[in-house]
Amino acid sequence: MGKSTDFIQQNANQDSQPVLISTPSKNKCYKRTAIILISIMILVIGSYFIVSKILPITRLNQISEYYESRAIQEKNPNLCYKVLGWDGGDYRINKDNAIAECLSRYAIENNDLNICLSIKIKGEYGQGKCLLNLAKSLNRPDLCKKIEYAPQKDECLLFFLSNEVNESLCLEMTTYKIRDCLRILLKEKPNSDYCSKTKDKQTADDCFYYVAIQTRDKSLCDKISTLQDSTNYNRQDNCRIRIDARIGNKDICPTIVDSSIRDMCYVETAFYTQNSELCDLVENDYRKKECYENITKQGDIYEPVF
Repeated sequence: MGKSTDFIQQNANQDSQPVLISTPSKNKCYKRTAIILISIMILVIGSYFIVSKILPITRLNQISEYYESRAIQEKNPNLCYKVLGWDGGDYRINKDNAIAECLSRYAIENNDLNICLSIKIKGEYGQGKCLLNLAKSLNRPDLCKKIEYAPQKDECLLFFLSNEVNESLCLEMTTYKIRDCLRILLKEKPNSDYCSKTKDKQTADDCFYYVAIQTRDKSLCDKISTLQDSTNYNRQDNCRIRIDARIGNKDICPTIVDSSIRDMCYVETAFYTQNSELCDLVENDYRKKECYENITKQGDIYEPVF
């Protein structure tokens, strides 16, 4: 009886011991959660890429075109602010620039200067473009002066200068386009006053050089401040020599020390005096051939370039 009782007690003790259930460690849980989150992020980013890069391009353009057209048709510029942008594949116009484009188109359609001036963007797609097109549409050169974006301001001024020679418009320019402007003025009338009023030193020197040769006025050569040209020749001397060639003063050529400049003197003097004998005095074979070939040509083939 005692043994049976001991056996039962042992089994009871064993049965009363807790049974441990195997569970994943905390690290494994974290890894699994991280994998799930990364997978979700990939799906979200991939979906965004598909939606933003492929699907909405047509929709984006349709919405922008819809509101821009309504703004024009209903004469309601406020609708321009609902434009979202444009995507042409190779180029994109963001929302702010697209709004500016819409307002610009509205202003041109309705000749509305105030809408142009309300555009905050001053760059290529902004207020400058609007004022440029409106100035052309209304034939109002005074609007050019309201343009803050310098390249468009000069483009505007140059447009009106091509229709009418106007010194004041030309001198309003601040970019490289002033050379195009001066070129038009100087073709009409080679006047050194334009050169004196030009702020850019290089442009002024080129202007004096051009006018001096065209008018045969050697005193203007002295006003050239840049003494060396791109070929390291003295530009004032070069100016005077080319004037002598035009007036037929062949006696100056033999006094020139530099052979290349002396050849230039003979070549141009031969052309303007129609004296082929001067070509014999040219030392450089290439320039001598040029001298003989060009002497019979029409027009001023040695006209200075501005």
